[in-house]
Amino acid sequence: MYGKFLAMLIGYLSFSLTGNVKAESTNIDSLCSATITYKEFRSNETVVVNFPTIIYDNEKIEQIINETIIVEYLTSIFIEDTAQLKDSTATNFYYTIEYEIKNNSDCILSIFISKTELDTTVSATNGFYSTTNNYLNFDLNTGSQIQINDIIRADKMGMLVELCNKKLQHNYSVAKKKNKEIYTINRYEGYKFATEDLSTFYFTNNALCFNWDFNFRHCDLYAAPNSLIEITKEELKQFLIYK
Repeated sequence: MYGKFLAMLIGYLSFSLTGNVKAESTNIDSLCSATITYKEFRSNETVVVNFPTIIYDNEKIEQIINETIIVEYLTSIFIEDTAQLKDSTATNFYYTIEYEIKNNSDCILSIFISKTELDTTVSATNGFYSTTNNYLNFDLNTGSQIQINDIIRADKMGMLVELCNKKLQHNYSVAKKKNKEIYTINRYEGYKFATEDLSTFYFTNNALCFNWDFNFRHCDLYAAPNSLIEITKEELKQFLIYK
């Protein structure tokens, strides 16, 4: 049953980590980072989870981050699909979860996690794909997740939204010039970056990044605008709580 499957998953993923530690400083100005290890979980070949775990000099912080990755994100994915996963032996649904480390320096760990679902209920050779993406950002000084209001001044949120929207409109204009007919026929218009879009972000070494979903039809994806909105470190300075 689903509850048993979920318990098995958490039990499997909740392990103690040992090994060499790269990060020894807790000074937020230092180039501190965590050692990333790779693990895989499989269930009857229908569920494949590739996920990161960290090794850190502070065991408490290490535990907080690893449990967050496991419990708050991975289990929420499976809870979304309760109906399909009540029977973990079902063979018409396939789930793959992959990750990418976007940043692991300056005491900030950013992880991109993507879930792809393949539904072969109707056709084994022409299944339906859907993808769900999420970003987890951690403060390596505390193990806590970083939210946008932890780093951006409240009175500067509106200005940041304006800058993001300006970059979004630029990406849109560039793409529309190349494929104007597609945009006109399918009415791809009216896109605007809003305050709620600030909630999903990640860090790189050089920027604060947002991925904005233009929600193009699958057959039109070749004409979709660049979804990446980058706020460079220099641009970001004016919005930060701590500079």
